[in-house]
Amino acid sequence: MTRDDWSHQLRWWSGEYQRRATAFAVRSASTSARTGVLTALEDRDGGYEIDFGDPGPFRESAVVEEHVVAPAAVHIVPGVPDHPREEGNHWPQRSVWRLRDCRVDIATSLVFHQGFVIASSGNGWRSARDSAFLSGAGARARSERAPARWPGTLTPMGRPHNYCHFLVESFVRYLWCRTIDPTTVPVFTGPMPGYVTDVLETLGVEHVVVDDPGVVHSDDVLVCDPIPTNWPHPDDYALLRSAVAAAVPVGPNDGPDRIYVTRRHGSRSIRDEQRLEDALIERGFTVVAWERMPFAEQIQTVRGARVIVGPHGTGLTNAVFADRGTLMYEITAGHWWNPSFRHMASMNGQPHRLVQIPATPREPFGNADDAIARLDAAFADPPGAAVAG
Repeated sequence: MTRDDWSHQLRWWSGEYQRRATAFAVRSASTSARTGVLTALEDRDGGYEIDFGDPGPFRESAVVEEHVVAPAAVHIVPGVPDHPREEGNHWPQRSVWRLRDCRVDIATSLVFHQGFVIASSGNGWRSARDSAFLSGAGARARSERAPARWPGTLTPMGRPHNYCHFLVESFVRYLWCRTIDPTTVPVFTGPMPGYVTDVLETLGVEHVVVDDPGVVHSDDVLVCDPIPTNWPHPDDYALLRSAVAAAVPVGPNDGPDRIYVTRRHGSRSIRDEQRLEDALIERGFTVVAWERMPFAEQIQTVRGARVIVGPHGTGLTNAVFADRGTLMYEITAGHWWNPSFRHMASMNGQPHRLVQIPATPREPFGNADDAIARLDAAFADPPGAAVAG
């Protein structure tokens, strides 16, 4: 190893042991002490974020253009017997911003101007201010004296998290940026998951992967306002379907009529899931494992489906490419569930049924026998037409 390699390794070790020591101290402290420390740290950075929705001097110095790409909207998901609580969301208008004189932390996709983090950057799962602090991106952006200049137009994407979050929350923001400037290049932090590379190559998206990310300077950055977790805008889904339709044309024999999306090869699987698969095959279903299929084949498979069944998880994401009226049966034991696919089905006009099965400490995600019995009952009483708000 060279001297630079050893220096880099020593810095990594130092940072790692500092992180572990801090984590141990936090775990050892009382809840009230932890809360007090976090509150004090957040208050310290209280004015550290630039929100272009508010007038201020940074808007003129940083913003070159604003393009409104999606209007303000409201959607209500009505309560139904299997999920009686009504849920809804209001979206303000979504914009794409062209920015100048910025520092970009490639690893997190956070963008900074004159030392302040820009609210429209980052992955959107928490405020940009919090992300900049917790990830260390703020310190990196401030401490870098002369960052390398990035040539051309840049859309920072950070590190993909999982298929669902990437496709309907991160990638859609790039697609909005592309509607404003088709030459913008999405920049990712490596290593890249295979599913991301597959999606990008299938859709013909030229991209850059930075395996040793740092902070760069750019005078031409495009960022799109974040997408709330579990609540993509209805226009986000329309844009995603349009981009996929242009790259993967509809074929004459797209997909089986009924599909079951297995989790048997991943985490959070139903106990004895093979038995559930066998029972559904007897009922006319085709079992699919998306992770074993190229992206284009996944799209062609789901397009023909009129019924989609699967445990709660990222495998249900591809239902966004199914037709309106396609029935979705989402299995959950409640141990790990959020309403993202219920929201998605409602916005896409796909009737949704939540099939709840019992959980135990030994079977936290339920078992095949309960799933078969409750699915049969659900098939006998299919969900009605989805109601769009």
